[in-house]
Amino acid sequence: MKSNLTYLIYALCLLYGSISYAQQTEEFQIPFKLLKISQDTLKVDYIIDNAPALFSCPKKDLKSTPGDIFWVQLDFSEHLNVLSQKERWYVYIEYFNKAKVYYQNQNAIGSTILGSFETGNKFTGEFSFTQEQLIDSKYLYLKVEKLNVKYNISNHTFVCYSETVQYYKQNYISGFHFKSKALTHFFLGVSLIIIIIALTIYFINRKKEYLLYVLYVTCMTVYFGRFVFESYTNTFGGFSFTTFFLNNFFEILSNIFYILFVKYYLNTREFYPKLNTGIHFAIVFLTALLLLDSIVLLMQNFSLHAFLLDIRAFIITAFVVLSIVYLLFHLKHKLTYFIIFGSFFYSAGSVMVFLTGYAYYIKTGALIEIIIFGLGLGYKIKLEQDEKFRLQEESINNYIKALRAQMNPHFIFNSLSSIQHLVLKSDTPAALKYLSKFSQLMRSTLENSIEKNVTLAEEIKLLQTYIDLESLRFDGNFYYEIQVEKHLNTHLLEVPLLIIQPFVENAILHGLMYKKDGEKKLTISFSENASHIIATIEDNGIGRKTSKALQEKSAKPGKISRGMELTQKRIEIIKTQPEKAGSYVIEDLTDNSGKPSGTRVIVKIPKN
Repeated sequence: MKSNLTYLIYALCLLYGSISYAQQTEEFQIPFKLLKISQDTLKVDYIIDNAPALFSCPKKDLKSTPGDIFWVQLDFSEHLNVLSQKERWYVYIEYFNKAKVYYQNQNAIGSTILGSFETGNKFTGEFSFTQEQLIDSKYLYLKVEKLNVKYNISNHTFVCYSETVQYYKQNYISGFHFKSKALTHFFLGVSLIIIIIALTIYFINRKKEYLLYVLYVTCMTVYFGRFVFESYTNTFGGFSFTTFFLNNFFEILSNIFYILFVKYYLNTREFYPKLNTGIHFAIVFLTALLLLDSIVLLMQNFSLHAFLLDIRAFIITAFVVLSIVYLLFHLKHKLTYFIIFGSFFYSAGSVMVFLTGYAYYIKTGALIEIIIFGLGLGYKIKLEQDEKFRLQEESINNYIKALRAQMNPHFIFNSLSSIQHLVLKSDTPAALKYLSKFSQLMRSTLENSIEKNVTLAEEIKLLQTYIDLESLRFDGNFYYEIQVEKHLNTHLLEVPLLIIQPFVENAILHGLMYKKDGEKKLTISFSENASHIIATIEDNGIGRKTSKALQEKSAKPGKISRGMELTQKRIEIIKTQPEKAGSYVIEDLTDNSGKPSGTRVIVKIPKN
């Protein structure tokens, strides 16, 4: 058993060693030395002849700034045996804006341009060579410049690999690049959806913050996402001067749209006046910087460009930090949290890029920020809708109060007419009783006039008092009954004040009072379903058709009940409230022979 385990360990070690050796013979890092100069005055022959005195190992944290020129000596002396095993090899120098490689070309020194700004859409960062092209049989020389950023060149890596590795690099994608491309595609998908939604909302409400958000996300999408399109890289190149120029242009432009979005989203003029002033200065600064930096880049003054970037970084960082602190100490509404958290994630991504050099951190931060701002716009829509509904409900309540104010004179006029009728008949006891009931009803009405709704129990009590008044008015020649469903909680359910009274009045005046023979009966019942209180007013009077014919003879043509007209408006207003529907239906009743036998009104009142 121990012997088998020993053989297994030995076999694994042998396999690991074989893999390591195979990797070393296919791809390896190249040791290098550096020479830093500020003026491009040295010729390659002088560099080669005096190489031992000129070149030295790179110092730790050696920074490259725009304008610095570096000569690089790539030393293959440790890998000559490996180089002899294959005919052709590749050197990958990565991304230098200007670069030229020098090599042995028979009896002369040849050169090839490799810089990303110089080769444009043909840039690969690779140079193909054979062992015979090594200068002094072991060196290649590079002259390079980093123009777009400050760079720690001492940490740079030069890699040499075989044609096999080059084939896989060209035709396959690494795990790191797969993650980066997947994140970029996800970023594009999310951004496109958000742009469509925000643009649609803008065309509906025409509010500037939605358009500015669309412009901001569009700039960020162009800034991060255009490299995934082969048509772009084939035309302009992924690391060309055009791409570099567009990067800076869209980055500053996105900053402008971002700040303007914050201004209108938070309504800084009203809620954050000091921040609003700061935003105006920031917009002026960034607009001037955009124009100036574009001119500077077109003139290819990269040192001045780097200086402008440093100024922008300092001013914008200070502005963002001070703005967040100001917002935290002067918080006016919850919308501010979306700006604070969104800005935090984007800033965190920027810091991580600065510390690690990996661009996917800022893509992730920008993606989270865009999503947070999108959620913030959604939340703002909700707040605006809530405010709209609140104002609408307030308007409805005021209108209902106005309608009720119109109904009170209508009812008072009818009651005073009844009292006048009793006085003229010299029926003093009946008149006094009527006045007592009338004062009781008016007191109850006034006590509840401030409230929008009353309990169903109070509404029923008011109805009883009103019907008693009408019974006195017509000498008690009809009787009534109020039925309440057994399980109906009349003390909890609420209805609009006197919403049923006009229907009851109509049943008495136009149904029962015209009836000459038989009993006159009024039945009022209350029930409920899941969403409504249902009031049913039924009389056994003469019916609507007969009543209408009699009214046409005695009243002015086209005259309608004022109380019914006002109640209809109140019902319609209830219908306009969100997620509610108030309605009423009038049914004509007939007897077995088909003659009119009364009217039934079913009123559906939404529960609160």
